[in-house]
Amino acid sequence: MKVAIISDTHDNLEMFKKAVEYCKENGIFTIIHAGDIISPFTIRVFEDYSKFNFVGVFGNNDGEMRYLKKLYKSIYYPPHRFEIDGKSFVLTHNIEDIEIEKENCNIVVHGHTHEIQIKRENGKLIVNPGECCGYLSGNPTFAILDTHSLEVEIINLSQIK
Repeated sequence: MKVAIISDTHDNLEMFKKAVEYCKENGIFTIIHAGDIISPFTIRVFEDYSKFNFVGVFGNNDGEMRYLKKLYKSIYYPPHRFEIDGKSFVLTHNIEDIEIEKENCNIVVHGHTHEIQIKRENGKLIVNPGECCGYLSGNPTFAILDTHSLEVEIINLSQIK
C-alpha cells in the first residue's frame, strides 16, 4: 500500500493542493501529516474529504487547534501512535519530543526541520518529507511510502504541473 507523508504545509494552499491532486491521480488515499498545517481553511484542498484516510498531528505553529480538530477529525497532539497495513507508526512534529530507541514501532514520521530525512535507525524507518510549503528551502516536497517494501520516494512539487 502506498501512503503520502506531508509536513509543514504552512497555509501554502497551492502546494498542499498539488500534493493532494498528485495523490488522487496516483490512487493514494491515505495521507499522513506531520504538523504545521496552520489554519483551518486548508481543509479546502480536500474537495471530497471522505475519500481520504487522513491522520495528522499538531505542529508548533498550528493555530486554531480546536477548529482544526473539528475539521480534520483525525488530527492529534503528538506523538500519535497508529497502524496502517500492519505497520506501526509513531507520528510527531518535532522528533526531539520522542526517544526513538524506546519507541516500539516500524516507522517514525516527523517534520519541523523542513529538511528531508530518510534513514534507518534502531530497526526503524525514520521519515521527514521536507516542507510541502517550500518557504524555507525553495523546494516544496512530500513523500510516498510503500508500506510493503518500506521504500520512500520524495516528490518535488515544483516539478509537477
